[in-house]
Amino acid sequence: NISNQEKQILEVKMDQDGDHWGRKCCYYCFLSLILAAAFICLLIWLTVHQLRPSDPKCSIEYFYVPALNKTLNSRTNTTLNFMLRLANPNKDQGIYYDDVQLSLSNANSSVANYTVPRFF
Repeated sequence: NISNQEKQILEVKMDQDGDHWGRKCCYYCFLSLILAAAFICLLIWLTVHQLRPSDPKCSIEYFYVPALNKTLNSRTNTTLNFMLRLANPNKDQGIYYDDVQLSLSNANSSVANYTVPRFF
């Protein structure tokens, strides 16, 4: 037979072991939740910032019309000089450009047309 005092001691030990296991379980559940949230955040970041390609950039770096230069005194010179920069911010992907049609016009008529042949 087990005395009342021994029963109380056994009950206290069982409660302590049960509480200890409950805390461990809670700790592991919380840790799993944090790791799952971190993994989901990583996937979202990769999708938004790394895996989605960026748009190419196009800018005019240089533009010069010699006929507008008064020191040259050449109103018949119809030359246009310009440098067009096409930049691809995607390191692992190339861009294949079809023919690029360039045209310059004023309010009434077309002044110049030029086609840049396709390139990679």
